[in-house]
Amino acid sequence: MDIQLANRLTIDVPPRAQGGVLCVRMSGDVDASDDKELALAGPRIRGPGAHTVFLDVGPVTFFGSTLVNFLVRLVNSAPGGQVVLCRPNPMARRVVGALSLPSQISTRPDLPPEWVEPPAGRRSGREPVAKVARLVES
Repeated sequence: MDIQLANRLTIDVPPRAQGGVLCVRMSGDVDASDDKELALAGPRIRGPGAHTVFLDVGPVTFFGSTLVNFLVRLVNSAPGGQVVLCRPNPMARRVVGALSLPSQISTRPDLPPEWVEPPAGRRSGREPVAKVARLVES
């Protein structure tokens, strides 16, 4: 599933976790205008079976408090789970380094060996966040 928020932020989410691992890619700007939508998309990302979420933030062009809040909500939605930021740019490393984030949030400079790319041809379209919110609520 691809989620596009406000024509800036895109979140690529596979349909399910594999072996307790979910590989998610974010690209574009993450700013305050995306907060409500991220709050609704979080449970969809942290769905059943995802103990560890690898979040590729390499393509993120703006990383601020909205993304930090989203990360904390992801961790809080699954006690004992891990969120690993992959390929953070210098701006993201600076933001993360300046904060006292929960120990369940970590970073790595690359994609992990467990990383699974979306299958070829999956990027057929974007699913509106409103539709994702309805799926989460139902």
